[in-house]
Amino acid sequence: MTQVWPVAGWGSYSRTMSTEQSAVGDSSLPAGTSGAAARTRRTWDLVLSIVLLVVLVGFGAIAAFAGAFLAFASDPCTAQTCDYDLLNAGVLTAMLSPVVIALIAIIVTVLLLVRRRLAFWVPLAAYALITAVWVTAAIVVSSAVEV
Repeated sequence: MTQVWPVAGWGSYSRTMSTEQSAVGDSSLPAGTSGAAARTRRTWDLVLSIVLLVVLVGFGAIAAFAGAFLAFASDPCTAQTCDYDLLNAGVLTAMLSPVVIALIAIIVTVLLLVRRRLAFWVPLAAYALITAVWVTAAIVVSSAVEV
């Protein structure tokens, strides 16, 4: 017995596959099927992504906690020597951005894993982005304090 699948965009051409081939587990799928169904799960990517996400949660929490300590930069400040608005913006950025970036990275990583695409790079990019934003916020805080 033969099954016929139309190939999208090829007019009347169709690809045939016998039921014996599909029963044996022929990995070739018709051109009209979704690419996600054809992707195989990479176990190493799944494990590495989960480990990196778990570490990312800790890294984000530590970065947010450390951001709170940037408020101590205002200790030598007076109303004339410091820009409190800039100081507050830097401290809030250092405290909130690691949490937001980590949450976005978790969501994107899970979506990529569900779609069976490479996902390990998302937590790695999140580490770099958290570090860059935190250092930028620390520079903003230090520029707000004129000692």
